[in-house]
Amino acid sequence: MTQSLTSRRLLAGPVERFDIHPNDASFALISELFERHGDICKLEPLARKAPAYVIYHPDYIKHVLVGRAQNYIKGVGFEWVKMLLGNGIIVSGGESWKAQRRMIQPAFHRQVMA
Repeated sequence: MTQSLTSRRLLAGPVERFDIHPNDASFALISELFERHGDICKLEPLARKAPAYVIYHPDYIKHVLVGRAQNYIKGVGFEWVKMLLGNGIIVSGGESWKAQRRMIQPAFHRQVMA
């Protein structure tokens, strides 16, 4: 790992502002950013005022999604997804997310996945 979970220093990232999209160009750019800036990269999007953080290392992803999920909120883009898909597991949070997650968890058991 290139950065500590307890690190309080400012995160590195590119100076130029840009938005990430689900396309090959964005994925290539993200790969390049991780090579240059490490496992956590701070981005300044064009479409919003708040910075975005892109996380690469599995330990950091687990820290955010499992260990400290209550400290993080889903971005404004999820409101658009909610209008299209409803309040499913992708957009829900808190107890609603937890109940939905428990309901689908058996489908991801090791034996089922095999």
